[in-house]
Amino acid sequence: MNKMQPELVHITPSLAASWLKYNEGNRRLPVGNAKYYARLIEAGEFQLTHQALAFSGTKSNPIRLLDGQTRLTAVIQTGIPIWQWVFWNTPDSTFTVLDGGKTRSFSDHHGWEKQKIAFVNVIHWFGPAGIRKITKGEADKIWSAFGDCYEQLMEVCPSQKKGVTCSAVKVGTVIAMHRNPKQRDEIAAAYRALALGHMEEMPISVGRLFVKLLTVVGGGRDAIMVQLPFTEKAMTPRNFPNTKLYGPDKNYFQELAAYIEAKANL
Repeated sequence: MNKMQPELVHITPSLAASWLKYNEGNRRLPVGNAKYYARLIEAGEFQLTHQALAFSGTKSNPIRLLDGQTRLTAVIQTGIPIWQWVFWNTPDSTFTVLDGGKTRSFSDHHGWEKQKIAFVNVIHWFGPAGIRKITKGEADKIWSAFGDCYEQLMEVCPSQKKGVTCSAVKVGTVIAMHRNPKQRDEIAAAYRALALGHMEEMPISVGRLFVKLLTVVGGGRDAIMVQLPFTEKAMTPRNFPNTKLYGPDKNYFQELAAYIEAKANL
């Protein structure tokens, strides 16, 4: 039996394209993962590790690409070469055990607490990126921009209440604090009153709207309250009959994305 042979290779886009010709019988390309690797490569965050590409056959006569289609695709997408270990003479039988375990989460990789990750992920989702896997570099930028407001909010009110204190509400409150630094304490106090149900501590307009939402919407109040801090239009009861209260309009989200992009330097 031939032994597997490791080799450290500088993989260029042209080499990646030639190697993908041997990609037979692999799983469908996980497009999102390929884009994620491409962003890491472009940002200079992609690292050489022990996790290698693998081929059955020799370097002079490759037979099948067993592992590495996502990374090779990312190299082609970016046009940027990377260094990778490559194993030749890999037994075909190894293909049946590749990528069979649980995928590591952001928390597994970087040790962030779940609430902090959820908060950063929601900001990332509302930002210019849209729905895609966040990188460590992007998370660090978002935390650098908005983390102090989040920590102030959690210091004022660490309590959790399903729906009312979900990550989307925290993000809306933090963005409001960030955009109105002179009113940070007041906004944090309103969040605390909302989270604890202390109606008497809420600003009158917010309290009235909250009561009306509970009365009219009933069981669907959690979904409505998630949207409450995101739009100033929702802060006065006279706007409640407008169905747009179920979610801010498209222009608002575009403006929010631009704000996040500018402040977090995404």
